[in-house]
Amino acid sequence: MLNYNLNLLSNDNYNNNYPFPHCVIDNFLDNNTIQKVINITSKLNLENATSKFVNKKCPYEYNKYTYDISKLSELKYIFNYLNSDLFLSELSRITGVNNIIANMKGGIKGSGVHIIKTGGYLGIHTDFNTFNHPNYGKLDRRINILIYLNPNWKEEYGGHLILRKYNKDSSIKDQIKIAPILNRCVIFNTTKDSWHGHEEPLNTPNDILRVSIANYYYTKNNNNNVDFEGEKEHNTRWWNNNFKDIKGN
Repeated sequence: MLNYNLNLLSNDNYNNNYPFPHCVIDNFLDNNTIQKVINITSKLNLENATSKFVNKKCPYEYNKYTYDISKLSELKYIFNYLNSDLFLSELSRITGVNNIIANMKGGIKGSGVHIIKTGGYLGIHTDFNTFNHPNYGKLDRRINILIYLNPNWKEEYGGHLILRKYNKDSSIKDQIKIAPILNRCVIFNTTKDSWHGHEEPLNTPNDILRVSIANYYYTKNNNNNVDFEGEKEHNTRWWNNNFKDIKGN
């Protein structure tokens, strides 16, 4: 299924990437798999999306449609692989996160397919940090994987994933922009400082969508009222220049 040899990735390189631990892998899936995935996702009906974010006045996310794994039976084999013991072992080696819990029993929040329409955006944010899983109990969110499914993507379309680190005076310390080109995979650790998103409205023709597979990984929370970083439980934190915890989706 994979075109890329994960053995080429080292923990040192991953953790030393700025602005926070991550890696970018091009040509991630093999040709047959990526074509099959594109064929499936191109037929998804936006009206059947699990969640729709279509409020033009929302400053955080707009024209975004998400499909839960439960609605993606034809892509089950992809998620089975991304949640397999073999892949988790490599993910643990690369990221340094041990005892990873994946979505084998269902109930993991957010994993699935995400689609952004023209004019859509996803504000800079850090993700919710913990939640209660029906099978595992309280979990801490630790890693995101995104696989982009956008053939012939042009630079002027925008939609770049921004990974950003801020100074305490609200100025930008470091950032990178990653174009969402076909078969590009981005893996990054989710922490209180892993600010990410694509804040500029998507500049595509109306028939071109920004499509990605998203899968999230967790570890067991054994700290009661705080997560692995000592943070209290919080929802998505949207950047608003004051480091405030703004409730979001």
